[in-house]
Amino acid sequence: MFKIFISLLGYNHKKYLALCLKAVLAQDYHNFKIVYFDNASGDGSVDLFKSSFVNRVEVVASKENLGYAEGHNLAIKMAVEEGYNLVMCLNPDVILEPNFLSEIVKVFQNDKVGAVSGKLLKWRYESESVSGEITKVIKTKVIDSTGLKLNCDRSVIDRGEGEVDKRQYDKSLDVFGVSGAAPVYRLLALTDVKYKGTDHEYFDADFFVYKEDVDLAYRLQLAGWQARFKPGAVAFHQRQMGLSKKIIKNKQEQGRTSKYYSWQNNLFLIGKNEFWQNLLPHLHLIIWRQIKILGYVLVCEPSLLYVLFKALCRLPCFIRKRRLMKITISGQEFRRWLR
Repeated sequence: MFKIFISLLGYNHKKYLALCLKAVLAQDYHNFKIVYFDNASGDGSVDLFKSSFVNRVEVVASKENLGYAEGHNLAIKMAVEEGYNLVMCLNPDVILEPNFLSEIVKVFQNDKVGAVSGKLLKWRYESESVSGEITKVIKTKVIDSTGLKLNCDRSVIDRGEGEVDKRQYDKSLDVFGVSGAAPVYRLLALTDVKYKGTDHEYFDADFFVYKEDVDLAYRLQLAGWQARFKPGAVAFHQRQMGLSKKIIKNKQEQGRTSKYYSWQNNLFLIGKNEFWQNLLPHLHLIIWRQIKILGYVLVCEPSLLYVLFKALCRLPCFIRKRRLMKITISGQEFRRWLR
């Protein structure tokens, strides 16, 4: 039986925690441990565990915000040291259906599978109590993610996002990668793709936040591991970023921090993970996409131009980091994901 280490990482997510944890504790699969890692929240998130979920959740409180990547890296290191088979990197704004974990573990019977995602739908809330707790949850039929899809312009999108769920994605199949909202990874696979010579850099810590799940998807594929979508495992995600796939609207709905890391990390993804022979046929598409992003920045966010300068200065370091990666497939084999 698989032992699952659930890493719940939070940063000022107090209003979501009770809903998320109640759903985890209601799972019909019981062989798991929950550890809440707090990234120096200022909303009293840690205090919640003094009155609720006592002896049900282990709490690790950081004195500084380590970001998504390093926060989960510490959790993964703990899971490895304690002998777990699987790790789930869970966002606090996710509500699992009771059979989520029992459906997910079925896929890991295949030893080649390194990552699994369930069907993520969107949820929203209409009201909060005086204390800030969410009092009314509305689960929708709108798809949030059915796995990650890599496009020829090197944008990565969540399959089906924004579509009404009519079971059009209800087929279990291999996908490029899994969304970072509720992914489950095989610890053997994460150990396999950890950067050579590092103690616990499973997610790329230089990404801090945003697209670190995409980067890990790249590295798992490059090392020959499979990512799988399991439609029977359903969860609901209250996504913070915009719903539109159109660049202008999506950028307007993002905060400044997300714009900064999203653009920077997109450039790092391409520089570090791509085969040059795969870039050449799509170079016009890649450049056109970057021109559109740059055009938005020039017109709407000129102060973000320093991101481009900073990214270009650091790009050689990221290219050198490729030497620390495990790559067992060829560029031709990787092309199956470029659509």
